[in-house]
Amino acid sequence: MKKLIIFIFLTSNYGFTQFATVDSYFKISKTQGGFLGSLDNDDIFGNPECIGDLNNDGIDDFAIAAPGDDDGGTNKGAVWVLFMKNDFSVDSYQKISNTQGNFTGSLDNDDLIGVAISNLGDINSDGINDIAVGTWSDDDGGVNSGAVWVMFLDNDGTVKSHQKISATQGGLVGLTANRHFGRGICSLGDLDNDGVTDIAVGSPAYDDDGGLYKGCVWVLFLNSDGTVKSQQKINDYHGNFGYLLDDEDRFGYSLANIGDIDNDGVIDIAVGSKEDDDGGLNTGAVYIMNLNVDGTVKSSQKISALEGGFVGLIQAEDNFGFDVSGIGDIDGDMVNDIAVSAPFDDDGGNNIGAVWVILINPDGTTKDYTKISYTYGNFNGALDIEDAFGVNISCSGDINNDGYIDLLVSATNDDDGGNNIGATWILSLNTNLSSLNSLNRDVITILPNPTHEKINISIKKFNGNIKIETYDIIGNKLQTTNETTISLRDYSKGIYILRVAYGDIVEEVKVIKN
Repeated sequence: MKKLIIFIFLTSNYGFTQFATVDSYFKISKTQGGFLGSLDNDDIFGNPECIGDLNNDGIDDFAIAAPGDDDGGTNKGAVWVLFMKNDFSVDSYQKISNTQGNFTGSLDNDDLIGVAISNLGDINSDGINDIAVGTWSDDDGGVNSGAVWVMFLDNDGTVKSHQKISATQGGLVGLTANRHFGRGICSLGDLDNDGVTDIAVGSPAYDDDGGLYKGCVWVLFLNSDGTVKSQQKINDYHGNFGYLLDDEDRFGYSLANIGDIDNDGVIDIAVGSKEDDDGGLNTGAVYIMNLNVDGTVKSSQKISALEGGFVGLIQAEDNFGFDVSGIGDIDGDMVNDIAVSAPFDDDGGNNIGAVWVILINPDGTTKDYTKISYTYGNFNGALDIEDAFGVNISCSGDINNDGYIDLLVSATNDDDGGNNIGATWILSLNTNLSSLNSLNRDVITILPNPTHEKINISIKKFNGNIKIETYDIIGNKLQTTNETTISLRDYSKGIYILRVAYGDIVEEVKVIKN
């Protein structure tokens, strides 16, 4: 039996297309990448998030957390805003903490601010993207109840204003002690079409609905000031989830916006359940969840060692689903795909870590996959035992405009410059993005591409109605129009997808703004 299992493993890993191997990589740490900020032992610098072009220099910027930072006390945490160069190195930075960055919110010891970060877009309409930051050990309303800070940023990376969402602030109802609310956060776009971005927040600890560490997800409909207008809870008792959770599954440990994979006009999400026991203790799982506009679940599909058509080798204690990220439609089948981390994978050594890039079918099952680790995926970066590569992952689109999807991967236990200081890897993935340009060139023309500002679309021998939708690389719908000239002037540099519908034909094309 052992020989058979090994044979299947080798066949599945070498027999698949290897569509998302690493073309190049860059590391940001205390000793590499041009970052000169002060990092100390146990800061666990990682958890990266692309926050768009904050300072208007034409290059997307990052927010990277250090939840173990001791500014103002022990483990209060911090968020570093990194202003980037085109070569992925750091040009300058701004720290947001208990003592820096004009953040005046009250942080306590062991709050661990930055354990989750999500780019919210510009929710207060001031032209600058805003972020949501988790403090899963905040004690508002009870020990380890958790909280989320909505931070309205200035273009220098400082905080203009903020709003806390917790058991006692921000309009959230029903949060109690030991929930670890804020461990996972993702933007949902404007789910209820009121003009304000909404969010999903994971609470992967105690639950008062009949379980211990089962976990849950809160869908929060926000006001423009960052407070909660209304809410919807999702677990095996609420929200029409459809699956039974077990104690200590930690459902909601990670969350990701994966765009509209079922094409119903509503954003869908992926939810990590890192200690699910399918296939072994704490092997882990991810749920693909199609949402309704009210935040309930329309349908869901589990991906694990036993379900969802995934046959890659994940083992006990891998914690598959520790983090998850949407990565856009990288194979051009009109279904967005995902990256899933397994930071305690043992490829090459104990707990070195791994990331799985998974192609998704329309029903949420697995079409194909590639593994990126110490031994797979053409990644040759220096990883050490216990680095936990993949604790946090985030797709940043095509940052340097080279046609490759860029994936941010943290290794929070990396020892560059000291013990558990942490690091973030930027991986340029060799994906076949050209498949998105498979339209009939004798019928439709889209020029110029790449563009600095405008795209002109012409369709031969068709005089009917044309509908054009613009999406970012992770599937967020940005605009809909019937005009054949599309302006990208107000968008950050990177890859966008145009979905062009004319007659009964729908074509998709990749557009690059440089």
